[in-house]
Amino acid sequence: SLVMPSDGGHRAPDTRNTVCWMDNLVMEGGKSEKITFRAPRTGGDYIILVRGMSDQGGILSVAAHFTVE
Repeated sequence: SLVMPSDGGHRAPDTRNTVCWMDNLVMEGGKSEKITFRAPRTGGDYIILVRGMSDQGGILSVAAHFTVE
């Protein structure tokens, strides 16, 4: 899971376009994995994009949408 440091009381907008990057996530075929991250403070519609590579070298890609109000 992703742990974000405290913002120290600053109230600047969170303008990152990548809020979670996991370059070493290994998943077992046929099983689900829970991925936890802190949602952006800026309201709007966001896309979760998970990309990877299978053991055989095939490219995998899944997308989902969520809204922050």
